[in-house]
Amino acid sequence: MTAEIRVRRGGEWTSFPGRPDESLVDSGRAVRIYLPASCCSGTCGTCRVRLVAGGVNVTDQCWALSAADREDGYILACQSAPATPVVELDYDD
Repeated sequence: MTAEIRVRRGGEWTSFPGRPDESLVDSGRAVRIYLPASCCSGTCGTCRVRLVAGGVNVTDQCWALSAADREDGYILACQSAPATPVVELDYDD
């Protein structure tokens, strides 16, 4: 299954394909769309983004998120892979 990843950043929307076996950050890089990321191991929080639609599979390595962040809908894009046909992320929120 290939998912459509929709991203809002700087007031602009863009989309790209994502695979369930690949992080959102890696899927973007595969098509030269660079999402904010640094460590890509779940510790720095640079890739923190609000999930506004769809679902993702998240690894257990999300140390940069608090319980409150998770309750507010934030994920780490470097530790998340698409689990639904469409995933919407909002970096402006």
